[in-house]
Amino acid sequence: PRMTCWYGIDVDQGKRSLLLDLKTDSGKAVLRRLVEQTDVLVHNFSRDAVERLGLRYEDLEKINPRIICCAVSAYDGPAKGPWAGRKGYDPVAQAATGIMTRYGSRGHPEHHAIASCVDSLSGYSAAFAVALGVLTRTRDPRGHGTSVKTSLAQSAQLIQVPFAFRFQGRNWAEPHGQHALGDHPLHRMYRAIDGWLFLAAHPDQTKKLLMSLGFDLSVVQPESRDTISAAFGRAFRRRPVAEWVGRLRSHNIAVVRVESLREIRERTVEDLPKTEFITAGPTIQVVRQDHPVGCPVDTVAPAYARLRRSPIRRVAQAPKPGTHTIEILNELGYTESEKSDLQTSGVVAEALSSSYLPD
Repeated sequence: PRMTCWYGIDVDQGKRSLLLDLKTDSGKAVLRRLVEQTDVLVHNFSRDAVERLGLRYEDLEKINPRIICCAVSAYDGPAKGPWAGRKGYDPVAQAATGIMTRYGSRGHPEHHAIASCVDSLSGYSAAFAVALGVLTRTRDPRGHGTSVKTSLAQSAQLIQVPFAFRFQGRNWAEPHGQHALGDHPLHRMYRAIDGWLFLAAHPDQTKKLLMSLGFDLSVVQPESRDTISAAFGRAFRRRPVAEWVGRLRSHNIAVVRVESLREIRERTVEDLPKTEFITAGPTIQVVRQDHPVGCPVDTVAPAYARLRRSPIRRVAQAPKPGTHTIEILNELGYTESEKSDLQTSGVVAEALSSSYLPD
């Protein structure tokens, strides 16, 4: 599972790792011990797999009535539909919900990304579902947990909602395709001498924009959008991005340099902070530190939330899969003989391979 390990460098920060074969009776027994002391169980198994592995909420609540079970699937929903058991990943959901043709076209669909907004929104939806589950548990007189679920298909549909409805007179078409630069001359990308910028001006700011670009207002005539965009394009190519940004912002016109993730990372990266907590600093904070993968790794610090009364603790690096297998078995009360039997039979393991990322 190379990609699981690769993305794990980011998403497994602050976690512990246990490798367990759930297809075995002994593996299921280990899981049951974990469930006894667990608040939340999250899985992405299909309905059929859940049945085989004994992970239905009805099974789990018998072990621990307080548990909250969160299922993240490809297509499953509140009711079992014809696609409920199908496998799926982010790009599959893109294709099934019109995202690929939206970013490209019907004749030339475009793969938006391997892990796009669909994957990300599904994670946020799952976290929100768990939070609602905790709220439900606090309101339950018995303190019982609940079952919650979300799916890639649901996230993709939420993303597509603004483009799904129609009404009489609607004729707006979203700019799409690899060569799309923007919606109209006041809302699009332009190339400067040393890079690209994105301009987002209100029509009321047209006069200030024309003055900033050096046009003679006494001779400017209304023209087609394409002609205006071309004229603006020639003007922007005469000076560097920084100069245009300074000029236009002085007139309160929204403009920004078009940057790459590499540029943002190189500008914001810093060595591991000496402080125990990340309480201040830039909005984007990239931390460079030695990593179990075998080389320095840049990871985004958890600066996406700033809590006034609870500073964010710096999380531990993502462990190599299986690092904490024995540690967790010890906490569950397994004897040395039992641990040895589980390892010998392949029910548990301390590593997927000799290297951090499997070959």
